[in-house]
Amino acid sequence: HKPIKADADIVLNAPLLALLSTPTNDRLAQIHTGQVFERIALIATTLNIGIQPLSQILQVTELKPQVSKLFTGAAAFPQMAFRLGYTDVAQDATARKQVESVVTP
Repeated sequence: HKPIKADADIVLNAPLLALLSTPTNDRLAQIHTGQVFERIALIATTLNIGIQPLSQILQVTELKPQVSKLFTGAAAFPQMAFRLGYTDVAQDATARKQVESVVTP
């Protein structure tokens, strides 16, 4: 199956794989995971480190326990997988919305 092989090649050739996991699998844990990933991505960008989410490996329900054991060896809930690596390509600044335009009092 070509998509699975392509995903496997991406994972196997990644300079660094990372997984954010939580002890629970509720909405708050998922939100906190997103916040942590955002911080990691922003710091990585300032260090000229490329970051790419690999959410497809966590979309297959049967693989989640295997991914969790591979990374942590514990009974945690994998929330976000990604790869990291130094890049020669400069990242342009991306547009940001003003907080007031999306959050109202």
